[in-house]
Amino acid sequence: MLLTSPDNPEIKDLRKLLADPAQRRDRRAFVIEGFKILQFAKNIQTVYLREDVSPPDLPSCRRKIISRKIFKSLSDVESPQGILAVCAMPEPPVFAAHKKYIFLDRIQDPGNLGSIVRTAAALGLDGLICNKGCADIFAPKAVRASMGAVFTLDLLRGEIADFPGQIIAADLTGSAPEDLRLSGGYILAVGNEGQGLAPEVLRLARQRVALPFDRSRAESLNAAVAAGILLYLLQKK
Repeated sequence: MLLTSPDNPEIKDLRKLLADPAQRRDRRAFVIEGFKILQFAKNIQTVYLREDVSPPDLPSCRRKIISRKIFKSLSDVESPQGILAVCAMPEPPVFAAHKKYIFLDRIQDPGNLGSIVRTAAALGLDGLICNKGCADIFAPKAVRASMGAVFTLDLLRGEIADFPGQIIAADLTGSAPEDLRLSGGYILAVGNEGQGLAPEVLRLARQRVALPFDRSRAESLNAAVAAGILLYLLQKK
């Protein structure tokens, strides 16, 4: 059956999942788009294909066909590949102090958030923690920027005080990365793009780390860029 009406209940449901974080939380589901992300996807509930797209080789799941016009209205990608999928959110994992995490404090740009997820996964971290001030990690733009890495990390939500362990704060007043003392697991805390880490996060940190850069030429670094460089240097240690 070809879905052609914007008033179709399934199309309305898709729009809600794409646009509304509350709907995603209530349904415990989110939407992914594109064939590359689909390669990493887990717990797929339904795949939605544009009418001119051949179905991929996937495990058994519901498949629906959508008209070109309706698909275009759902996608915010400039050149959509013609495939969407609804996936169940992973179950909340258990925090483990011996593992390595990155904690994000009020990262509000979903593109930055997704990029950090992707970098953390690529550099071998175990998980990522977002506090309540962060953008929704399952928002379409964040999921797209993660390139499927949302399926490969332990994803937790909470405040830094909820997670015992060695906390390292990324802060302009910190030491050089080579001076850090690491033993076992840690949590690297990275702050808001404009304001940095909140005072309560800084107070809990055992160590602070800063990236040296020419502040006469640039006031600060993008949060995703800074996080990527710091994670690389920490993993080298």
